[in-house]
Amino acid sequence: MKIILLLSLLLSLNCQAQKINLVTGDFPPFVGSHLENGGMAAEIIHQVFTNMGHQPQITFRPWKRGFSATMNGQFLGTFPYSKNSEREKTLYFSDVMYELHEYFFTKQAFNFTYQTDNDLTGLRVCKPIGYNLFGLKKLVEKNVIKLARPKSMGHCFKMLESDRVDLVMTNKIAGWKFIEDLFENRNKFKMLENSFVKIGHYFIIPKTNAEGEQIIKSFNEILSRLASSGKIKTIQDKHIK
Repeated sequence: MKIILLLSLLLSLNCQAQKINLVTGDFPPFVGSHLENGGMAAEIIHQVFTNMGHQPQITFRPWKRGFSATMNGQFLGTFPYSKNSEREKTLYFSDVMYELHEYFFTKQAFNFTYQTDNDLTGLRVCKPIGYNLFGLKKLVEKNVIKLARPKSMGHCFKMLESDRVDLVMTNKIAGWKFIEDLFENRNKFKMLENSFVKIGHYFIIPKTNAEGEQIIKSFNEILSRLASSGKIKTIQDKHIK
């Protein structure tokens, strides 16, 4: 009798767990359909929503298509995104899941040191479509740099390897991961010492969602709890060796 009651309770809880559709793209080691548990950010997201009592279903799409589909209401939200003032007009942002520094990557043979933005004058910088430009946008507007925007970060590094751009901007972890996946010899490349900007990665929901603000509030509560328990760090350590 007790077993029957327990099974009934479990079935009831499973029925109550709401399936939610989320979308992301390819940005190893943070997200990727080929990565363990979908990558570090995907595993964090899955843990948070599961602890909220939901059944998260994560779909992988090209960044631009995934973002558009989210804004059209096909998905509850997307991740991992960084903040800027333009995005904050139309999106609810969670608390930061983790923080990173953005650096410039270049070829080992390129004799260049980055200290100030003036050092970038005349250089060709690559940052894919859909990625946050941070201060690069102002440098383009001031004609300090030329900006290449292919469809993926992998394309940026291929353009760097073939001398079609001088610099690629991304974080240290992702940068070296792309280099190691794409090229046999990582020693052909280097990361410049000084970072360009410090950023965070977030989960986002369109402000057109009437329940978006409350969902983000609940998300933040669980995220904080998981961080305090050490669960977030455990996930990070597993994906970042």
